[in-house]
Amino acid sequence: MKVKNSFIGNLTPQQLIELDACTQCGQCLQFCPVQNVKSDPAISPPEKIRVFKEFIKATEGLKATLMGPDRIDIRLLVDFTKAVFECTTCGACGQHCAVGIFTQRLWPMLRKEMVRRGIGPIGGQAKMPEVIRNTGNPYNLPLMDRFSPWFPDFVKIEEKADIAYYAGCTGAYSAQPMVKGDVLVLNAIGDPFTMLGPEEEVCCGFPLFISGQHDMLEDLVRRLVGGYKAKGVKLLLASCP
Repeated sequence: MKVKNSFIGNLTPQQLIELDACTQCGQCLQFCPVQNVKSDPAISPPEKIRVFKEFIKATEGLKATLMGPDRIDIRLLVDFTKAVFECTTCGACGQHCAVGIFTQRLWPMLRKEMVRRGIGPIGGQAKMPEVIRNTGNPYNLPLMDRFSPWFPDFVKIEEKADIAYYAGCTGAYSAQPMVKGDVLVLNAIGDPFTMLGPEEEVCCGFPLFISGQHDMLEDLVRRLVGGYKAKGVKLLLASCP
């Protein structure tokens, strides 16, 4: 029987295999930007994997199966949460992993587990779901400023079209030259394209995914997919993850 407080509920079979596959060789350390700055083995990729495997062993290993799961000290969970949230999720460790662990997807799932336990996220990330719910973006900026002032007045947006463009929150609010350039290119190509309005083009959910806060993801995706379906979209171009 599975332990009720299992640490593996958010992991895929592939990710469980990846946890076991880590050889603790440390080859990834030289490519980790966090290690380059902090040189702290406690927050290194191999150490995070080792500690999480200890959590699994304590709650679902042979001893736990025979004699009941061990209680894990909250201080260990807090320390692990800090370690897993200090990662930039750049994926460099996985890219150079000798056994091919897909860390860029593993870390968000470990974060999700800590969020589920009420320990994560850390810092201002905890406010992100409420901010996105209120403003449609993780930057807490006004909804109606999403396409202002960067969107060119002369570019025509069709009400319905086969092609749609999704600017995304970072582009719309922080990288405006990039999304303006995208729109200008689409306009120059000449094929009709459409976009959702500023009140409809909500966050894609990537900031929530990467921080382990997954409760709102399905709702955000359904809202976006429904909006594009209503416009008859067959091809979606996006500047966002």
